[in-house]
Amino acid sequence: MTFNNIETLKEALKDLIGKKSYETWFQSLDIEMTEQDSWTIWTPNLFYKQRVEQQFKIPIKEVSKALSCEIDIHVNQKNHLSKNVPSKTEEASEQPFQKKKTTSTDEPQSVSSSKSLFKYSFDNFIVGPNNQLAHAIALAVSTNPGQTYNPFFLYSPVGLGKTHIMQAIAMSIQKHNPEYKIKYLSTEQFTNELIASIQNKTIEQFRTKYRTMDVLLLDDIQFLEGKERTQEEFFHTFNQLYNENKQIILSSDRSPTDIPRLEDRLISRFEWGIKADIEAPDFETRVAILQKKSENTQARISPDILQYIASNFTSNIRELEGALLKVLALSQFQSTEISLDTVQQHFQPQKKAPTVHLTPDRIQNIICEHFNISIEDLNSSKRKRMIVIPRQIAMYLCRELTAYSFPEIGAFFGGKDHTTIMHAHEKLKKSYQTDQELKITIDKLIEKIRG
Repeated sequence: MTFNNIETLKEALKDLIGKKSYETWFQSLDIEMTEQDSWTIWTPNLFYKQRVEQQFKIPIKEVSKALSCEIDIHVNQKNHLSKNVPSKTEEASEQPFQKKKTTSTDEPQSVSSSKSLFKYSFDNFIVGPNNQLAHAIALAVSTNPGQTYNPFFLYSPVGLGKTHIMQAIAMSIQKHNPEYKIKYLSTEQFTNELIASIQNKTIEQFRTKYRTMDVLLLDDIQFLEGKERTQEEFFHTFNQLYNENKQIILSSDRSPTDIPRLEDRLISRFEWGIKADIEAPDFETRVAILQKKSENTQARISPDILQYIASNFTSNIRELEGALLKVLALSQFQSTEISLDTVQQHFQPQKKAPTVHLTPDRIQNIICEHFNISIEDLNSSKRKRMIVIPRQIAMYLCRELTAYSFPEIGAFFGGKDHTTIMHAHEKLKKSYQTDQELKITIDKLIEKIRG
């Protein structure tokens, strides 16, 4: 059987080897079908090539068999680096993107103007009411880096497009300013490099590397929380870049003021420029995203199926795209166009009908009574555990048991930002599945709230 849907195989491979291994080793790889039932995986260096051949060729074969097809896998080495390449050698470490040569011992990787190392662009970004402001600022920053909005702080819960916007900015700047040194990485990578530089006594090279960037994009800045040495180092890096009018772009899952154990001087600097948040997309935007994604495939997906997916996957774009991938996988094994009935049989709708007669006020009062705290403390910004846990439970239950939106719930909690409510909801939703004691507590509270 001929199988030519690379994305379907990637998703199945991710399920088999785990998300972390997949993102580390396969996310940035180019995989192409060189001939019928013969695929080539292009790796950036010899170390990477050997790792893929030794550990992952068999899992890929198993996935292909599970998908009822036989695939010949070839692993070849490219002569240049892809982004996010893990390696034990300096050659395979993640390098900044530039065109001009440098005399630094930590020389950035040269990039051909014909191919960007960034995956996402503005061309494939769907603009809606939920992200209009963030998109407009991103365009302005990419047009005039270091001058218009600096720093640019972008925040939202996971899966709503922060990484897409950041990489689109980097791609646009790279295209129009090929001589620029551009660095995009996660806060975890920044921290790990700092630790390695301390251990190897190469801290000055580390500082030179990051303080000579023209554009620095740091993802998931909330992971600076509690890391005093990393905060100290980034503080001085920020100051030097800012004073030299170099563009700084940061992303987080919440506003700077809502990141616990983050130094006040960093919070202050993060707010020097401009902040923009991204909300969950509305129905029309979700449908537009699905239409855009489905256009890039050969499968025919009817509008009613796209609308069904958009109606039932509402929390973030990753879940939305995951549902579409599942539909595309189903369509691969049908000779006729997939029907809405077939799709409905394979999906359990995630959308819950809200219990509109319950109010945040009632939920807050019962939570306070149960945990023996005051309404004032519940709605305050106090970070004591005895207050934080009840507050997060209250936010979670307000979303689960009422029809109020995240911004509306935030208003009931002392005017807190809607991303704070979304973060609490997401955290408690996961904890509810894994923490049996917490689950029992929440279930008892729900019974009491519903009376």
